Amino acid sequence: MSGVQHSPNLKIEIDESVPKSLRRTITSRINATAHLFPGWVQKLVVRYDGSDRDVATIKPEYEYRFVVLILHRGFIEQDDWRESMHHEIGHSLFRPYVALVDRIVEAFVPENSKQFVYDELAKAEEACAEDMAVFATKIGTLHS
Repeated sequence: MSGVQHSPNLKIEIDESVPKSLRRTITSRINATAHLFPGWVQKLVVRYDGSDRDVATIKPEYEYRFVVLILHRGFIEQDDWRESMHHEIGHSLFRPYVALVDRIVEAFVPENSKQFVYDELAKAEEACAEDMAVFATKIGTLHS
């Protein structure tokens, strides 16, 4: 999808943890998918830890309007980096709902049931993020 730009409201910050030797590749890949972030995301902080964990991890901070994207070695080494980015972006799409449910659980769910509810919420969020990844990948192939 060449020519697609991310929102002008999205500030992308490449953290010093990203090795200089990987910055060009990482920046290119982030720019290729940044347009998919929802409007609430005003700042994207990109970090690199080089670990063997999956491909990437995202920490959406809905209340503060930013996400931290932690890239792992697989983001550079694996061919499915785009699908992994779609999945992580899916987490940011659903974060406003997850944040709302978290507040409801804290206010209304008895203490002895909270862990069960949070576990089920985490499963549902993962499923939604994966559905979003599949959808984004399918849409992307229509335009390539």
